[in-house]
Amino acid sequence: QIGGGVRAAALPVLGWQIGGEAAAAAFSLERSVDGEDRRWLRSVRGEYALSAVMSVKGVAYGLDSVEAHAPSEHAVGGVRSDLELQLVHSGLAGQQARYLIVSALFNVAAQSAPAVTAFVTAIAPLAGRYGEEAAVDFGALAMALLAQTERVAPTATNAQSYYAYAGSFTAAPCTEGVEWVVLKNALSISATDLEVLRGAMGQAARPLQALNNRVVLDSHVL
Repeated sequence: QIGGGVRAAALPVLGWQIGGEAAAAAFSLERSVDGEDRRWLRSVRGEYALSAVMSVKGVAYGLDSVEAHAPSEHAVGGVRSDLELQLVHSGLAGQQARYLIVSALFNVAAQSAPAVTAFVTAIAPLAGRYGEEAAVDFGALAMALLAQTERVAPTATNAQSYYAYAGSFTAAPCTEGVEWVVLKNALSISATDLEVLRGAMGQAARPLQALNNRVVLDSHVL
């Protein structure tokens, strides 16, 4: 729950360094084996491995997986979005494992952003086919996520306009030590694309949690 108590801060512009065969990066559909209905896309290592690295606070985080939650797990001002994509990264700070999750919010509109439609079309054939792979143009998706501006009187892209806080994973056991980045400007997704995405890899949203004295930083360019 992101609301009162947010602090304005001078935060760096976000960006992924993308290498490898980004235009044909392979992702596989996975599911949990602990009885929970959790499904996600895993970045496949190998010939078509994707190298997507984002540096935050001096730590280089590589993209490991993508999760979809409908509705969103974050609420801004008490309002959830229709969908939240969580891009899960891992890195090392010295010898200590660290994690970064970049969250992108989506709201239903007449049509999806082109990169969103391309992403949904790429993963749709994976529905129910766990362990199988699909090629995703992550470069195009990343550009769409970070380039999104406000729908009314646009002032800043998501690369410049986001919330950041230190938190935990949202799935049990909710391990701490996660840097969260929540992109402020929601993207458009059609109702049809949302249903396809939910059917292929959608997860339920965790109940909203109190901030519990966590400090949420707000980067915004006027």
